[in-house]
Amino acid sequence: MTGLERLRAALTQPDAPGGVSISFGPDANADGVVGEVQPGQARFTEVLNPYGLAQRDGIDLAAELRADPTQGESRLNDYVSRCRADLQRALAYAADGILYRLEGAHPAATTPMVYGGHFLEVDRELLTEIYPQTLVVVDVAGEQEPYLDFVGDLPAHAMTWEAADVDVESVRKMIRGRIDLRLIRTTHPTEIHV
Repeated sequence: MTGLERLRAALTQPDAPGGVSISFGPDANADGVVGEVQPGQARFTEVLNPYGLAQRDGIDLAAELRADPTQGESRLNDYVSRCRADLQRALAYAADGILYRLEGAHPAATTPMVYGGHFLEVDRELLTEIYPQTLVVVDVAGEQEPYLDFVGDLPAHAMTWEAADVDVESVRKMIRGRIDLRLIRTTHPTEIHV
């Protein structure tokens, strides 16, 4: 069984053995050439969600939506289009899967109403478009109290989060799929072991 076959089994079959190492990162250069992957690793490409793309550009989408809903929605739609293009580019580069970096679903970024009202369905729509085509791991940002109850039913094969104080067993009841993944963020590329 190859590394990718073991990974697929680990993410899609509840009783499958683990022990697969996955490389995450932007592995394709500007010409679409995918970089080297270590033997036994599957190659995932990290894609920021629309909120994260805006944040990287120094834009507070929640504040824009609050100040001027029409202009804020227009700006959000622009970032949805950019995220969709990033996802399609990652699929075209033949990545083994997508690490969808979900920013904005935690108290330091938004309130539950703001995330649920403006961003949750956008993330769901984008993930629904890619879920049948590739392996999807959703990585929920936020070091404290991420809104895992909101994002737990997003279409994904697995979910990871940064918050160290989150009890896996209590979250397991609200999230479908594998959640017992250890996301190790050290140097690039990030690796995950299932």
